[in-house]
Amino acid sequence: MNFKKIKSIHIIGIAGCASSAIAELLINNAVMVTGSEIKQRDGLTYLEKKGIKIFYSHNKKNLYLNKSLPDIVLYSPAVIALDPNNPELIEAKKLNIPLMSWQNFIGDYLNSKGKLGITVCGSEGKGTTAGILTTILKDTEWDPLSILGAKIKKINTGNDSNIYYGTGNAYILEGDEYNRNFHNYHPAISIMVNFQYEHPETYKNFDEYRESFYVFFNGMKGEKILILRAAKNIIDFVNEYNLQKNHPITWYGNENEIQNIKTNYTIKNHHKPRRVAFHVKTPLRGIYFPENSDFPLDILCFVV
Repeated sequence: MNFKKIKSIHIIGIAGCASSAIAELLINNAVMVTGSEIKQRDGLTYLEKKGIKIFYSHNKKNLYLNKSLPDIVLYSPAVIALDPNNPELIEAKKLNIPLMSWQNFIGDYLNSKGKLGITVCGSEGKGTTAGILTTILKDTEWDPLSILGAKIKKINTGNDSNIYYGTGNAYILEGDEYNRNFHNYHPAISIMVNFQYEHPETYKNFDEYRESFYVFFNGMKGEKILILRAAKNIIDFVNEYNLQKNHPITWYGNENEIQNIKTNYTIKNHHKPRRVAFHVKTPLRGIYFPENSDFPLDILCFVV
């Protein structure tokens, strides 16, 4: 896809956390953006002030703003799940307008930018981890473009936002396994924070769920680096699919959960009187975090 030729995009379900972030990204890159929602929701006034026309209904007429059609129509998979007969989807198909999930679009868009991709995947904690990682890498040479499913406090000139416009050589996304959305992403680095069966509406059992993560890891590009929590079910998953054959792996974890594996970063002597305090054992040295750290342990462990 030649993104330089895209002048206008319509987003069905524009109020979603990631959808609204993509809308902001596009309007800031001189793309005309329109969108639709059933009703007014938080954040939409902000988008309207930036020049985005939002329709508060789903109607095929929404595609004909100023009697011109959008170059692409984006949608959230939730739109199809809730209403497969959405009139805007049907009209876009009828008119042969390219139709893509926002995950498919942003995966291709970011790959076209040539930035180093970082995703955070797993069953829980993706948004928290990606947000903290964005804050840590902010203003470094990595200074990432981050598109998240939750807002980071005061990330952009003091404002809370679910998008951060870094100017460095990396981007950060959440690897959402719902509807196999993360198969649209092809990062060089992927972090897994935990692993348990989720989304029975997409995966009929844990084996199918595990297989989906294997497909995702197998689709990575570049160095294909994995940063994995040393929990038993993740270790078993790695061994079953022989991931260490094609992926350099960095292991991290709490000393109380690690079983039969050598970790690169290990949390030791954890105590929590009022705030988090612990040691991190690394290949080079031990590092002590005093009682001024409020970060979740599993996140700080790989950040070191």
